[in-house]
Amino acid sequence: MKKNYQDSLLITSGTVVNSLLGLGFYVLLARALNPASLGEFSFFLGIGILAAELGDWGSSNALVKFGQDNKFGQFLFLVLIQRFLISLLLFGLGIIASIWWNPGFVISAVISISLLMVSLVNYLFLGQKQYLAATSVNLGGNGFRLLAAIIFFAKDSIFNHWLYLFMGANIFSLMIFLI
Repeated sequence: MKKNYQDSLLITSGTVVNSLLGLGFYVLLARALNPASLGEFSFFLGIGILAAELGDWGSSNALVKFGQDNKFGQFLFLVLIQRFLISLLLFGLGIIASIWWNPGFVISAVISISLLMVSLVNYLFLGQKQYLAATSVNLGGNGFRLLAAIIFFAKDSIFNHWLYLFMGANIFSLMIFLI
């Protein structure tokens, strides 16, 4: 019982701190960008998040559910193939949309792919009951995003730079996983 309580406390406190780090990033973002640029940033970020949520197909929840199963390796392999194919599709759609409408759609596609990869790692840790590792991936990404925003981008008013920063933080989270 004590272990469950500690795990719950770790996940809850990690979520609260992660949310505060994210809030700090968005406060800096809102102060740095003019309303038109903030709207453009929000649009392309929203497209990326929506694509990542739809591209997940519930596999993240299944990783948690089947994380302790005997055939977890086989299931993980299927999820990796699914994520790879979805990533190819999203990148292709991003290129097509950027040619026809706006170059920002490529950034949205890459953001969605990076979010899919980070959620894969996060839910993989949760499924294996490695709560500290899962919390570290989340905190690492948002912490890096906020720190980089404070150091480099607090006065930058180009929304694409902020999108690159958002995407870069996801890649940083994946690097934490590799360490």
